[in-house]
Amino acid sequence: MHRVFEGLAWSVIIALGAVPNPAGGQGAPVVASSGAFRPLLEAEYSATVRGDTAALGARLADDLVWIVGANGSEMTKTQLLSAAAQFRAPAPRFTVDSVRAERSGGVATVEYRRTDHWPEGTGEFATSWKALDVFALHKGRWLLERHTQVWLVSPVTAISLDSASMGAFVGRYQIGPGYVDDVHWEGANLVATASGQRTGARLVPVAANVFSPDGDGALISFERDASGRVLGYVQGYPDGRVIRAPKLGMAESDSTSIASKVKREIEPLLAEMMAAANAHDTDRFMEAYIRDPSFVFVINGTVMNGWDAVRAQQLKWWNNGKSDVVYSYVGEPEFTVLSSDAAVVTERMSARRTLANGQTTTGELAVTMMMQKRPEGWRAVQVHESTVPPPATPAK
Repeated sequence: MHRVFEGLAWSVIIALGAVPNPAGGQGAPVVASSGAFRPLLEAEYSATVRGDTAALGARLADDLVWIVGANGSEMTKTQLLSAAAQFRAPAPRFTVDSVRAERSGGVATVEYRRTDHWPEGTGEFATSWKALDVFALHKGRWLLERHTQVWLVSPVTAISLDSASMGAFVGRYQIGPGYVDDVHWEGANLVATASGQRTGARLVPVAANVFSPDGDGALISFERDASGRVLGYVQGYPDGRVIRAPKLGMAESDSTSIASKVKREIEPLLAEMMAAANAHDTDRFMEAYIRDPSFVFVINGTVMNGWDAVRAQQLKWWNNGKSDVVYSYVGEPEFTVLSSDAAVVTERMSARRTLANGQTTTGELAVTMMMQKRPEGWRAVQVHESTVPPPATPAK
C-alpha cells in the first residue's frame, strides 16, 4: 500500500513538470482554498454522469491526460468525452470529499476522495478512490490537465475458522524459481512470509479455502484434491497477474498415486464408450459426455456446441444404429492427469466400415477428451476428433 501512494506522489511531480505554468511563477506551493475546487470537481462528475460533453469539455484542457485507475491506461480529452457520451443507465452517483488543494502560480494540485455509488437492484455498492488532479489557469479559468486515481481498499469481512482447519494450509509454496512462500503459525494467526521478507502477511480467512493477506482485499485461494489435501494456492493481483503456487514437500509417489488413481477411474468409462460405439448405441455412448449446453465437440475443424446437437449428429453418423463401422484402438490411450478431478485423454483408433459400393475401407481417428470428475462421475466436457491422413505415397 505504501508503494502505491509513493508512486502516486511521483506521478504528481512528473505531472507538475509536464504542465506549463501560465503565470510563470516558481515559488513554493501554498495551500489553496479547497472550496474553490470542490465545485469544479462536482460539476465535472455531474456532467460526466449526464453525458453532457459540452459542459464537461469546457472544463478540460486540450492536452488532458486522464489515467484510468483500474488498469493504468491513458485517455485523451477526445477519448474521455467519447466515453462520457456513451455513459449507460443506470448511471452511478459520484461524491467528492476530503478535498485538499495546493497552488503554485498558475498550477494547482487537488487531492480528494471520490466514492462511486453504483445501483445494484434495490440497493447499491460503492467503490472509493484516492484521486489527484492537476489544474492550470487558462485565461482566468481553471482547466483539468492531469488526472490520476488509485483504489482505496475496503477491509474484508473475516469469518471464523478453527485452528485444525487452518492448520491444513501450513507449508511451503513455490511462487517461482528460488522464491517460496512460507505459510506458518505466529501465535494464533496464520502468516505467509515470502523469500527475503522479514515480515509476513497475516492470512485473514474469508471463506473455507480463501484468505486475504492482511485483510487488504487481495485474495489467496487454496486448492485441494478430492481427498481434501491442499495442493497449492492461486493468487490474483490488481495488475491482472495470476500466480499459481504448488505446495512443496508432496512426495513424488503421492503425485504418481494420484495419476494412477485417476487412470483407474477413467479406464472403465473408455471401455464402455468403445463397447457402445461398436454397438452403435448413441444414447449409451453419449453417457460419457457432460449433458449440458456447455459441451463442446470439434471434428476436423467443425465446432458443435451442446450435448443435444452432438447426439443428433451422432445418430446420423451411425445411421440410427444401422452402421457396420467397427472401432479398435491403435496403441493404448494416453493420460495427462492435471489434478485428482481433471485429466486429458488422447486416443488413436481405427475405424473399418463398408461403403455403399460394397467395398471395405479402414481409416484412423485421433480423439482428445478433456475429462472432469463431476458428482455423476467422470465426464468429457470437451472433445476434439480428427481423421488421421494416410501415409504419403513415396514419389517414384
